[in-house]
Amino acid sequence: METPGDIQSASPPSRGWRWLKALIGILFGAIALIVLWQSVDYRDVAAHFAKAAVAPLIVGLIAYGLDFVLRAYRFKILLEGTRHEIPLLPTVAPFVASFGINDILPLRLGDGFRVFWFHDRLNLPLGRVLGAMLLERLLDLVTIVLLACLALMMIDADVSDQVLERLRWVMIICSVGGILILFSPLALSRFADRLRQSPRRPIALVGAGIASMSDAIKEAGTLGRMSRLIVFSLLIWLLESVVALAVWVSLDGPASEWLKPFFAFTVAMLGTLVPALPGHFGSFDYFGVLSFEAVGVERDFAAAVILLLHLLLWLPTALFAVVWLILAPKSGKRVFKTAS
Repeated sequence: METPGDIQSASPPSRGWRWLKALIGILFGAIALIVLWQSVDYRDVAAHFAKAAVAPLIVGLIAYGLDFVLRAYRFKILLEGTRHEIPLLPTVAPFVASFGINDILPLRLGDGFRVFWFHDRLNLPLGRVLGAMLLERLLDLVTIVLLACLALMMIDADVSDQVLERLRWVMIICSVGGILILFSPLALSRFADRLRQSPRRPIALVGAGIASMSDAIKEAGTLGRMSRLIVFSLLIWLLESVVALAVWVSLDGPASEWLKPFFAFTVAMLGTLVPALPGHFGSFDYFGVLSFEAVGVERDFAAAVILLLHLLLWLPTALFAVVWLILAPKSGKRVFKTAS
């Protein structure tokens, strides 16, 4: 399950911080699930599950599969920069498996697996792989904020106009800020240099991660190429939002109210910025139900949609990771070739 919140884990934190973050995630995730469990009638939720139509879910799963192929292609582009050529097909399976590992195991072990696999099998520098991952996560974060901003502009929410207006301004500011970062690698590099000079190791490590991201942005090429990457990322997230719409329709949600699941999906994804259990259990579900309630969806039905959506986003990558790790070759190296 890919989320914009994963940007925090693509940098190389200290071992102590990783364990602390994992423990905080377990605590917050468990609390969120307990709060959600106590606030809904799970017999009603189960009744909604029993009425789920299969056909829309199949459409959603097809869209999700295509979504990950496009994500793998985007990561290949980020790894290549402007100077290398990397074959796509051999990289798709380990790319998807890295997300499945994150969905099952704590400490973001899937990120470590991805860095090691692409470094070892494609003979790529560690810094290049790490920088590509950071840029990938930044693109995801900026894109999902843009989509959440769009949803807030379009939807007629049942929250107060004052709260809604503040949310809209926050989203607009975050969107503009994220786009400026993507188009300002020099400023980002200077900021990273200042952080790396800090005597505090965690801050210096954050600086090193930002420096890798800055290098990846420079490697991405021209402003036009970065613009195309942003548009491509929007397509990826719109495709993933099809899964949310498919679940909504499957559980007999009115198709004419498609903006409600779209809005809840974007907010739930942003909610994964909060630490949670592996697979983002807790944060995704809590913020998803909360956002559904904000637009007038009954809580039990909202919980049914969010839980089924979470299952569809989590189970395929988790199962794929298990099967691929069992069947994949355990050795071999593939060296990229210099582009002409």
